[in-house]
Amino acid sequence: MERGCVVNARSWIPIGADLLALMLYLTGLPWLVARFQTGAAGNLLLLIVSYSLFCGAVYLLRVSAFQHDPRSKTCSPMMVFWSVFFSLMILHAMTDLSGLLAFLVDTPLDEMDAIMEGAWAMAMTLGVLAGAVVVVALYPLSLLFRTTRLWSADSVTEVSIQAAALLGINLMILVTMAHWEVAYRADEPYRDLALGGKILIFLVVYAFFLLFYGMPRMLFFQANPSKMAVAVFILQTGYFVWSFLDGSAWA
Repeated sequence: MERGCVVNARSWIPIGADLLALMLYLTGLPWLVARFQTGAAGNLLLLIVSYSLFCGAVYLLRVSAFQHDPRSKTCSPMMVFWSVFFSLMILHAMTDLSGLLAFLVDTPLDEMDAIMEGAWAMAMTLGVLAGAVVVVALYPLSLLFRTTRLWSADSVTEVSIQAAALLGINLMILVTMAHWEVAYRADEPYRDLALGGKILIFLVVYAFFLLFYGMPRMLFFQANPSKMAVAVFILQTGYFVWSFLDGSAWA
């Protein structure tokens, strides 16, 4: 009886997580965009926390998938390959939203040389480079690190961990959409673009989006196959991408 209740609850996890993400998108995205526009160092901390939670969530979903199908012990090389590009995208967001990218681009070379003199500046440079390596490596490592059985399949523990993992991944999606709004919203989008052109642009951008965020959800679906959950995920993320393009790529 308890097992049946757990399995039934597990089928509603992705739907609940996606509906909560939609509510946060509608109510919290303007605040997040306004914060990211400041280029403050606090944005870096927010990105570090979000990205760390995302990578931890991906690993926990790998463990969950392994609990149900031992053949899913390792990830495909393609998934690992795209995780590197995702990590680079997050690294760019960190440098952009923290103001570091603007500092490097806008500071004249003679002033940069003066700033970077001394042992303290060298230590800071090495620290930034080491942090960049950690950021780029963290997501691929979450896909390559060996999985093991950490809990019983179809247990309350697994349901709770899956719910927390999906919330962590959806938080990273919201942070990504906020960064896109700040970094890529066009000042002069296409005007009077036909519906066919809008759909074509949407499909290209959405395919790019799924290369990064479709993979973590696939890990969840390996342990929790559900056509309804897939449909809700596509509708939710499709709405995010379409809303971003509306007023950005076209008006």
